[in-house]
Amino acid sequence: MNVYFCFAARQAGEEGKTTVMYRTGFDNDKYLKLQSEHIRKRIAEFGDKLYLEFGGKLFDDYHASRVLPGFEPDSKLRMLMQLSDQAEIVIVISAADIDKNKMRGDLGITYDSDLLRLKAIFESKNLYVGSVCITHYAGQYSAQMFQTRLEKMGVKVEVENMEFDSIIAAVQAGKADVGVAGMTVTPDREENVSFTQGYATSKQVIIVRKD
Repeated sequence: MNVYFCFAARQAGEEGKTTVMYRTGFDNDKYLKLQSEHIRKRIAEFGDKLYLEFGGKLFDDYHASRVLPGFEPDSKLRMLMQLSDQAEIVIVISAADIDKNKMRGDLGITYDSDLLRLKAIFESKNLYVGSVCITHYAGQYSAQMFQTRLEKMGVKVEVENMEFDSIIAAVQAGKADVGVAGMTVTPDREENVSFTQGYATSKQVIIVRKD
């Protein structure tokens, strides 16, 4: 996909004032078209099944729309709507965030309240929310209450506290369809499971005094 940059053309105005003219830096329609086409292609390559992880905000992404003029706050959601006949959404929330009433700073609501809000929005757009996954579960009472609330609403809830070293074994045994974690790709691991394309590279260093 092409990257479009935003720039401003400055023109002299009356009385020495400066007029700033903005040009749209992001082709939203092209983004929707190319992304949905690419995802359909990837689905076909992997036996009609593809897992996508969306970080950040899938909906009301006002930060992205500020830094990318032309990008609309619901662009990612609109892209998924073009794939609604094939898409199933799994919403993931941390039990630790539920327990400490973590807030969305831009909306002033807790993460668990935001999950219910987003679920309603997705379903109003004819997107299927198949289940909710609660991670980092360690018996928190607040997480149990939230699970009960979801189940009364008819939502399938998956709760499992899995150690990092168990992820590959769970995928191999069929207990999990996919493992989503910051896992380093190594030759030994590649012999047992298939990795997606790498999306991040990290380095470790040792810092010592000059002398």
